[in-house]
Amino acid sequence: MKNIRKVVWLRFIVIFYAIVLMLRYAGDVSLWGDDLATIYFVEKGQDIYTILNRVYSDIGSNPPLFYLLAFLWVRIAPYGTFYIKLLNIIFSCLGIVFCGTVTRRIRGDRAALIVTIFAATSFYLVDYAAFSFRCYGFYFMVCSLLILAYHNRLMNPNKLSSHIWYCIMLATALYTHYYSMVIFGIMGLCDLYLFINKKIRFNCICEYIGAFVLFIPLLIIALKNMISVSTNFWAPIPNLNILLETVELVFSNQKFILLMFLSAVIIVFIYKKRQSDLILNQVMTALIAWVVFLFGFVYWFSSQEWASSVFYSRYFIAVLAPAIIVAGVGLDFILDLILEKYEKDTTVILAVIVLCLCFFNNAIDQLDSVSTFPGYVNQPVEEAIEYIYSADISHMPDSLIISNTNNEHLYYYASHNGTRENLNFGDLDLSNYQQYNNVIALTIWSGLSDDVALILEDNFDLVQTTPFNNAANVLFYQRKADVNLNE
Repeated sequence: MKNIRKVVWLRFIVIFYAIVLMLRYAGDVSLWGDDLATIYFVEKGQDIYTILNRVYSDIGSNPPLFYLLAFLWVRIAPYGTFYIKLLNIIFSCLGIVFCGTVTRRIRGDRAALIVTIFAATSFYLVDYAAFSFRCYGFYFMVCSLLILAYHNRLMNPNKLSSHIWYCIMLATALYTHYYSMVIFGIMGLCDLYLFINKKIRFNCICEYIGAFVLFIPLLIIALKNMISVSTNFWAPIPNLNILLETVELVFSNQKFILLMFLSAVIIVFIYKKRQSDLILNQVMTALIAWVVFLFGFVYWFSSQEWASSVFYSRYFIAVLAPAIIVAGVGLDFILDLILEKYEKDTTVILAVIVLCLCFFNNAIDQLDSVSTFPGYVNQPVEEAIEYIYSADISHMPDSLIISNTNNEHLYYYASHNGTRENLNFGDLDLSNYQQYNNVIALTIWSGLSDDVALILEDNFDLVQTTPFNNAANVLFYQRKADVNLNE
């Protein structure tokens, strides 16, 4: 059954659900260290030379495109966690729309609705992409558009605009995240296979040449940066358990969606009878290769004898769009197999029942865990900073605020993005501890360094400790009465 336009409005309801869910919970949980680092790189009040230097220092780890978007967003968005997250919420919702759009073009409205359900009820998308201020929500949208451009090029091989669009999307992906280099290689090999078998013409290969030429300047700068700045990734060396856990996480711990993905793989490569659409087969094969080989290559690369790995769960937002599209098409294949013996009207009713059950099952699981999404990094920085700011002692000239993280990354919350007076953040050491009678310490996950802890122990009394969600602590110290400042 292909015609299910009678229920196409359900797709918009599902998208609306995703928007409401994201907006409802966006401001509940503080930004964490990586998000605050993004703001620091492009923060208001800094000259463009300083910002470019900061972005350059990180270019070995993160391409610069999202920093440009963040630079603009920080300057136009009102202060607040909700408004900072709103940027990637917009991108994530657009990504859901584009995933549904490309699925509708390759398989029909019913498959588009399934994919929209899978995307909208993915806590992996909400947590790791929409609720971040890194590139991940934007990257999900870019990957969705890349798939749409790939399909459009296969459908319109004689249109120059379709080739230009695909080339631009390849370059955009490369300038958004370095995992795109693997995607670039996978899609290039898939097209090379089609070219060798005379399924596409050479102009389809030229797109990769054009995208690579556009990427060369960033590649040169990134390699130079990694050598001169000594960029290191900190992710652990993966083992098989980490690989399986990450795969399950990408599918939002929904084994049903993972099963549909595997079913689609089996149908595309084994059940030849159902492969009547050549374009569908080409797209599905490329997307399956995208998911499987990206996981495989990154796992292999990160398992080598490096100082650190690039196998990090958040990075695999790169496979989310192709994974849910393949899973959605897989379920649509199965519905065709099961419902083909029924009458048309009965088929529509049964399909709607199956899709509603799928949606409510996933949505209930999502809502049950929305306040504690699996894998979410709980760093209540905003709550702790507001608590410190509310204390009169924090504003005294002889008070110093220290932390076990980068103090400069805390300025966004402390100064309300430059709209209020900042606190006296700094480092405590043997050269300056005598200047302060009060020290307020913010610790996240772990304690202060041994050197700082020793200075506090010898010269200050701990007078108050306030915990925040067992993840952060605010400690107030006052100078000991018997300490001689002239020692």
